[in-house]
Amino acid sequence: MLSIDAFLRLVDAYCAASGLAVSTLSTRLFNDGKRISTLRAGRDIGARRMEAALAKLSSLWPSDLGWPADIPRPHTPARVSSTPPQPSDAAPPVSEGATLERVTA
Repeated sequence: MLSIDAFLRLVDAYCAASGLAVSTLSTRLFNDGKRISTLRAGRDIGARRMEAALAKLSSLWPSDLGWPADIPRPHTPARVSSTPPQPSDAAPPVSEGATLERVTA
């Protein structure tokens, strides 16, 4: 499990590289602009919440910023493309005003 100190190091590195305010990152990770400051003050937020925030931070991490070698990076699924893949044998698009007929076997 990642320590709070290691998580805060990641937060500091991300904010320094991106120019993002810590409160803005806190909102993006926790939907609460004060949650990271709560961690800095020594309070706990729960393991599941921390795990979810770490996964989200990993997915937001800039590709040109190296992840610290001494902090395990969570496996995050590849980002989903906004355009779904098209099969090679896909039917051509239907033009506007065309009528569709049901084919029965």
